[in-house]
Amino acid sequence: MREFKDCVEEIEVFDVNRLGLQFTWNKKPRGTDGKLKKIDRIMANLACTDGFVGAHAIFQPYRISDHSPAILTIPTSYKFTPRPFKFYNILIQNSQFKRTVKESWDMDVSGFHMYKVVSKLKALKKPLRKTSS
Repeated sequence: MREFKDCVEEIEVFDVNRLGLQFTWNKKPRGTDGKLKKIDRIMANLACTDGFVGAHAIFQPYRISDHSPAILTIPTSYKFTPRPFKFYNILIQNSQFKRTVKESWDMDVSGFHMYKVVSKLKALKKPLRKTSS
């Protein structure tokens, strides 16, 4: 279990919100009450849960197996609303910052001067977001 916990922390995943059975494994030896454990999981990282808001796991009753079937439900209607870009001053301390800005600014864009500036700033958003995370 310690290795599993270390792995989960390393790759930064967590249990998806769930419905249904609490215990996902059922062991009933003959003549005893048996044991119930939560050993089956559906896990995701923050990017996944942000990208699929409302996604949840449903653990259904046991049937053939001693494990509860797990179904990941992803809502089909999701309206994407882009997050506003925020520049954090600490970005300039990143070793990749100047190179990233230079690459974006050296990009060839045709049009009026203000259009060129806006296009280069838009192109810079994604690399700077990646640098800040």
